[in-house]
Amino acid sequence: MFSTPGETPDHLTVWIRHTKPRSLATIIPASASRSRIPFPNIYAIRGTKPRWALDWIKSLDTVLALKPEIVLNGHGDPIVATRKSLAALKRYRDAIQYVHDEPWKGMNAGKDVFTLCRRSSCRRATT
Repeated sequence: MFSTPGETPDHLTVWIRHTKPRSLATIIPASASRSRIPFPNIYAIRGTKPRWALDWIKSLDTVLALKPEIVLNGHGDPIVATRKSLAALKRYRDAIQYVHDEPWKGMNAGKDVFTLCRRSSCRRATT
């Protein structure tokens, strides 16, 4: 069991390496196991603490390095098969990375907030 901050700062991953198949617990919402990945909720609108994108990305990279065969979610169906579970984790990580990086790139290029909002698209991050 180890810390993998993401949706909450106290999030944990459980890695069971002595069983076959190797598996781990929730790192992405259960609906990500379906064909369309949900967009990560980086800012919780209900007033809870923000979810730090770079911490979440690091956690996903940690889990990806384990190459899990099954991802067991806290809710919903597990993601089964190494390729499928790794692809879902990568798509989720890439979406968070895109949302974190793109505004910075635009600001560093001198773009104003209105231009950044008009040009924002997460389609590339989730396909």
